[in-house]
Amino acid sequence: MQLMERENQLNPRDRLVSKIEIYLHIWNEHPELVKMQMRDNTEHAASQELREFMQKISKYNLDTLTESLREIYGEPFTPYALDAATLLSSLIFTYMYMRLFDHVPIEIERLSRYLVSSMDYLAEGLLKYRPEPLLNGSMFDLWNEDQMKMKNLHPLVLVKQLREVVDNAADGSKEGLNKQDILDSILVLEEELLQVRPRKVILLGMLSNLKVIETRTPLYDHLRQSIHSTFGYTQGTLR
Repeated sequence: MQLMERENQLNPRDRLVSKIEIYLHIWNEHPELVKMQMRDNTEHAASQELREFMQKISKYNLDTLTESLREIYGEPFTPYALDAATLLSSLIFTYMYMRLFDHVPIEIERLSRYLVSSMDYLAEGLLKYRPEPLLNGSMFDLWNEDQMKMKNLHPLVLVKQLREVVDNAADGSKEGLNKQDILDSILVLEEELLQVRPRKVILLGMLSNLKVIETRTPLYDHLRQSIHSTFGYTQGTLR
């Protein structure tokens, strides 16, 4: 999914199609994931850690779809993005359940494009008739505060956002901020995060190089916290 986020040659619509294909292929290879999400997990009710993990993954996936739909349909669609993402998530899950357990012969690639086309019709109707949205971000803890939302993003997403900010910024060499050096450090950090086992010393080194932009954008602190949370480093390690 993170590799797909970096795919700049795809337009937002094709990128969403590819994301859905990734979801479906993973579920197709591991049908026990669908079973786990469908059943009543009462036997795990005592596990606070498991409940929180499942909630975090569910919210992250919904947030990913929400951002993709905003990117496709633009700012006017923002009030409906969460409702649409919820519908899309439900459709993905339902069709995949039918394919896996009812053995309905649905091709994954065709299904992915069909679902996004359905979102086109949904978006057209919502933007035309402007009904009151059913859901909004304040109903979910994940969207209560922008900072909390940023903490839950994978480091690669934040690295991508940070690169975009630096790309659009003026070179601050006179202030000790060499734009190319910063971009080179971001590239090294991004490549290391894509490894199966990212090396701590590389992450620490590149974050140290990027600390010069800490006062210019809150993304640096969000990135530091995200890496800490993702890889379980001790408090203060990345400061």
